[in-house]
Amino acid sequence: MIPSVDLAAALHSRFLAMLEAYADESSREAPTPRVFVAAGWIGDGPAWREVEGRWLTVLAPTKVREFKGADCLTGQGDFLGWSHEERSQLRLRLIDVLCESRIMGASMALTLDQS
Repeated sequence: MIPSVDLAAALHSRFLAMLEAYADESSREAPTPRVFVAAGWIGDGPAWREVEGRWLTVLAPTKVREFKGADCLTGQGDFLGWSHEERSQLRLRLIDVLCESRIMGASMALTLDQS
C-alpha cells in the first residue's frame, strides 16, 4: 500500500482526503448489472461548523430534535402531525443552508456486472 503522503505528492496535490465507507445494498434482485449510488457532502471543519449552526437555527423553532429525511417525507417520527406543506417548507430551508454553504456535494455510481 502506498503511503498517503507519497500518493499526494505523486498527484501534485495540496490536499488528499481518504474516505472510508461501509454500505449495504437494499436489494439483490435483477436486473443486472446492478447500480449502486452514494452521495453526501464534503467540507472542512470550519465549513461544517457553520452549516451546523445554521442548520440548528432552522430547526430551533420546531420540535424536531434530529432531521431524518425519511420521517420528514412520510410525516412520521418528529414530523407526525405536520402537513405536507410544513414539511416541504422545512426541507427547502435546510436545502438553502446547504446550497449557501462552503461544503460541496459529492456522489458516485458503481455498477456490478455479474457475468
